[in-house]
Amino acid sequence: MRKDLEKRTYMRSDCVVFRKTKELFGGLSNMAAGFSLKVNKTYIPTSEALYQACRFPHRPEIQQLIVQQASPMTAKMKSKPHRNDSRPDWDVVRIKIMRWCLRVKLAQNWDEFGKLLRATGDRAIVEESRKDDFWGAKTVDDKTLVGGNVLGRLLMELREELKGVNSESLKQVLPLDIPDFRFFGEPVGIVADKYAKMKPKAFAEPKVCVESVDLFGTSHTASEVHDKLSGPSVEQNIKNETSEKIQGGKPSDIRKKTNNIMTYKKKLIEVALPLETINVASALEKQPFTRRHPRSIHIWWARRPLAAARAVIFAQMVDDPSAHPDLFPTEKAQDKERKRLFKIIEALVKWENTTNEKVMQQARDEIWTSWRRTCAENADHPKAKELFDRYKLPAFHDPFAGGGALPLEAQRLGLEAYASDLNPVAVLICKAMIEIPPMFAGKPPVNPEWQSKTPEEKAMRTWSGAQGLAEDVRYYGKWMSDNAEKRISHLYPKIEVTKEMLQERPDLKKYLGQKLKVIAWLWARTVKSPNPAFAHVDVPLVSTFMLSTKAGKEAYIEPVIENDGYRFTVKVGKPKDAQATKNGTKVGRGGHFICLMSGSPIPVTYIREQGIAGTFGKRMMAIVAEVPNGRVYLAPDPVSEKAAQDAMPSWIPEQEINHNPRDIRTQLYGLMHYGDIFTPRQLVALTTFSDMVQESRELLIHDALAAGLPGDGKTLDAGNGVIRYADAVMVYLGLSISRWSDLSNSLCSWNSTNQNVRALFARQAIPMTWDFVELSPFSKVGSWFSTIKSSVEATVSLAPKQFGSAIQADAATQTISKDKCISTDPPYYDNIGYADLSDFFYVWLRRSLKPICPDLFATLAVPKAEELVATPYRHGSKEKAEVFFLKGMTQAMNRIAEMAHPVLPVTIYYAFKQSESNGAYGTASTAWEIFLEAVIRAGFAISGTWPMRTEREARSVGLGTNALASSIILVCRKCNDNVQTITRRDLISALKAELPEALVHLQRGNIAPVDLAQAAIGPGMAVFTRYSKVLDAEGKSLTVRDALSLINQILDETLTEQEGDFDADSRWALAWFEQFGFNEGEYGVAEILSKAKNTSVEGLVDAGFLNSKSGKVRIMKPCELPADWDPEKDKRLTTWEMVHHLIRVLESGGEAEAAKIVAKLGSKAETARELCYRLYTLCERKKRAAEALSYNALVQSWPEISRLASDSHEIEESQKSQSELFEND
Repeated sequence: MRKDLEKRTYMRSDCVVFRKTKELFGGLSNMAAGFSLKVNKTYIPTSEALYQACRFPHRPEIQQLIVQQASPMTAKMKSKPHRNDSRPDWDVVRIKIMRWCLRVKLAQNWDEFGKLLRATGDRAIVEESRKDDFWGAKTVDDKTLVGGNVLGRLLMELREELKGVNSESLKQVLPLDIPDFRFFGEPVGIVADKYAKMKPKAFAEPKVCVESVDLFGTSHTASEVHDKLSGPSVEQNIKNETSEKIQGGKPSDIRKKTNNIMTYKKKLIEVALPLETINVASALEKQPFTRRHPRSIHIWWARRPLAAARAVIFAQMVDDPSAHPDLFPTEKAQDKERKRLFKIIEALVKWENTTNEKVMQQARDEIWTSWRRTCAENADHPKAKELFDRYKLPAFHDPFAGGGALPLEAQRLGLEAYASDLNPVAVLICKAMIEIPPMFAGKPPVNPEWQSKTPEEKAMRTWSGAQGLAEDVRYYGKWMSDNAEKRISHLYPKIEVTKEMLQERPDLKKYLGQKLKVIAWLWARTVKSPNPAFAHVDVPLVSTFMLSTKAGKEAYIEPVIENDGYRFTVKVGKPKDAQATKNGTKVGRGGHFICLMSGSPIPVTYIREQGIAGTFGKRMMAIVAEVPNGRVYLAPDPVSEKAAQDAMPSWIPEQEINHNPRDIRTQLYGLMHYGDIFTPRQLVALTTFSDMVQESRELLIHDALAAGLPGDGKTLDAGNGVIRYADAVMVYLGLSISRWSDLSNSLCSWNSTNQNVRALFARQAIPMTWDFVELSPFSKVGSWFSTIKSSVEATVSLAPKQFGSAIQADAATQTISKDKCISTDPPYYDNIGYADLSDFFYVWLRRSLKPICPDLFATLAVPKAEELVATPYRHGSKEKAEVFFLKGMTQAMNRIAEMAHPVLPVTIYYAFKQSESNGAYGTASTAWEIFLEAVIRAGFAISGTWPMRTEREARSVGLGTNALASSIILVCRKCNDNVQTITRRDLISALKAELPEALVHLQRGNIAPVDLAQAAIGPGMAVFTRYSKVLDAEGKSLTVRDALSLINQILDETLTEQEGDFDADSRWALAWFEQFGFNEGEYGVAEILSKAKNTSVEGLVDAGFLNSKSGKVRIMKPCELPADWDPEKDKRLTTWEMVHHLIRVLESGGEAEAAKIVAKLGSKAETARELCYRLYTLCERKKRAAEALSYNALVQSWPEISRLASDSHEIEESQKSQSELFEND
């Protein structure tokens, strides 16, 4: 080692020491962001990127890869795989290059960097490092650092020159006199102020050689290139320096021309999201009281929340502020801009803003701003005309569209929306949501009710969006309901309250003589009693006798055994034997019952034999009738029983039910065809409505012609006349019939809690039901017309401004995705058998709408062979199903990767099942790994993962499991073609280098601690998927499972390393808490630990959070801490105290009270939030659910607490200023 590079010793108290870039003097570090540079007219985000790029003067493509990284750490890591290809004299010239880089940093950041250097005074400057004692110095003890400190010494050298009389000369930096000092193939020129509009007098602006790749026919200066590329609207939307084109000028243009690579910026979704806000909005949206939701048009299983879809697509289209360091040069500026974008998202996801045009337009404007920047930066791309039309946003496509939530929200955000799915039911739903409404946007209805109004009345009403279409759906739906009631109302007789009823039910006296409209009839399936003494009796299989459990309105069925048989009566009030009434005749779990007559057990095997033999019967148990302001429960009557027996359906669906043994259980009980799961009366009603679709279509065509619509004879897929419009309205009517079938089948049960019918698809299966509900299609509750009314409400709230298209297509072979923004929600391994389940709806949709959509309903059932679901029964075994899924999903993902718009990331939803909680890595499971494997095999690199939770109640259960996340959103980009192979050791180094910075971004975004591990998968997998292979010591490729293990391991290490930011008392408390929690421990153990942490038990007691008594010590719980604690008076303030006092105050007084403490803590408060993340992780691992929830809650409340604290500070400062003003007077 040269003498001047020998290790030196520094006393910390005499030096300016920096370790983290966020510290007071952190900007001196070469790893500090916010000091952008420009060399040879090329913009470079950081001095570290410039330094690393100088390694490779002979490899301009590597230089470009490095300098396009906004993060200095990422720039360093991009350099690392190519280290062996560094310039041969690198070890000789690297100090010279670092000296030159620091001078460039000063020359081009004169005020900010110069001020920082001068502020160090005459003290030694030392970069503290845990590992590097060449550029920095390592800590020996709390007082001493030892190392070469080359960076610090270069900074001190520069500081002395800055103090000298010739300091102005530092504003221009000459190129180094070393061989091959080149940038993008050109010699490095003189570097001056990057913002200077005037060229230095002694130098002309250098020309850039473009001999073989000239963009405009000759050589040009950067300013000439700017003039040719810029347009007026670019100037309006992009600041001057940004519009100098693609990272500073011609060198980037050369790269694009020679390599056909385009410039893309990191999108917001690749850096940060306001997850908690999105999750809250998503959970609220799932509540049953949320009206105007697309599920009212038709249900679809596991439809993504609209709030989440809207936020994700917005963040997918909008640039992250770090992508524009010229506009947001410091991390503080980037954070401020990110918070502004977060506020847009926070408004965007609120359900009440779904149709708020002002909020939506603000989001659209932001998307346009980012898009125009992108177009400007790629104006010279060979396919600029097709890919970067600044006057048109990229279209959107979801190749697994399902229930259509994603394309609907893309359409709402101003993008043309395309939806495709293999399932015809899904395609029809998407047509109703995104394709049909724009066709007839702003058109008035054609029905006679509207047309009969006077011109003056018509002038008073405008029909915006899909209002006119929705009004016609309502009108012709009402016509169908009224005419159906005329035809089949005899099957739904009213029930008269007679004097005989009053003998058992005196509470019915006020209804005496009234004929009440029936809401529903409650039935029980029956089997022959297995007891020989009662083998002639059909005994009921009843899961519960309770009709209403609402306090004060209890009602129940009471079976009465008489005359060698039984009958049912209805009682009001609480039952004498509550448990027996609640249990019905069911015993335990499964399909086991007891005989009502004898008490003999009826095993499930016997019930199945009876069902398969076709001997199931049914017995009416109760009637639910309408009364003013509610409903009343009545015993069966002969008239009602006879009406049910009189029903004779003209058509019965003969489609066989697929035997999916996990999701569909009816075949075990002899219900083999779809016709078997409807009562005759239900079949009559459904076929009546289905047949009336064509009748109402003819009526609408007649009315539309009378209203003046052209009669071009073209159908839904073409034209603009009456036929197309009639077909469009019929789609909604047909969907309403299908949706009502979910409420009108013999597998629906009665919900005694809210006194309503429980639909068949309350979950994603077709289970067997024993006691069931038969609704009347003409009552106020659960009627067919009620589905029409809710469908109309939902249709009005759709987004008909942009074009939409829904097509039946296989995701693995479709071409719709080409050059589009893609967000998709593919099948989740084996979670949901969409095709098997949707056959239930298909049979009714096909009957109603086949004449209107013949291609969509050409087959007898939903296509199943190509469905990407790992269904063992269909593929022969679990292993074969896994192979099928991996192969098919890889093909589909490969298609997406090939066709997606090249500058936009792709977002993919993956849903977790509750059972996916026992993986060794917190988020690992077979399905998860296989899905990731498919994504990676398809050529995607993963740049982000975001956990989305929609079940708020899950917060209090399942800590430590990924059941907390309803789905994970993967953010992906196509891998570079020249990716390399690295070793496991290299991967660990890269993860250790990049994961901490990513973790800081996530924590700054206030991600909930409960979501941190899942969100960290994104940046971790981004590193893993950056390389073609990662090899272990034996030369074998690391699997996805291995990668997940390493990511979680390093995440835990990173959180542990953050402990270094805490004071000694808090470090002791953290170590003690990990072992003992809030329980007692031995004094001796505590004392030994205190010495290791450089504190003492006495000092900890003085600090105010430790009890020490009788040889035992215990950390005090938040509720035990003193209520009069004041951080400003605390002489031994610790981070541990801050956290637990904040929890105490938050739980007792709310966010406003907690804000008062944060206001007093000032900048110290941020350390408390860091400690919360560490404590949450610790509690999760130790299964301490209650404590974990407290730490999670504090982090989630942090933004509001901070806002309130800031507001109170501003008020205090204002009052102080006013006071001073009066004093001056």
